[in-house]
Amino acid sequence: MPDVVKVTEAASEQEAAAICGFLESRGIHATYDKGDVGQPAAGFGPGLGSAVGGRQQILVRAEDLEAARGALAGAGK
Repeated sequence: MPDVVKVTEAASEQEAAAICGFLESRGIHATYDKGDVGQPAAGFGPGLGSAVGGRQQILVRAEDLEAARGALAGAGK
């Protein structure tokens, strides 16, 4: 199971899905989770993004963290 780390947070599940889609389109596997609400994420797989509403943390593999940060920084320009 790969180590996953938080790269950013989203205000809603819809925003989290959009951010994950953006990262995926750049070849960076990403998912989202409510984080401290409920159980911590154990890795990538079905159900991690299934929490309804509220703030979400965007998770990527540890080795993809810098690439994800770069992609998100470039998206804001």
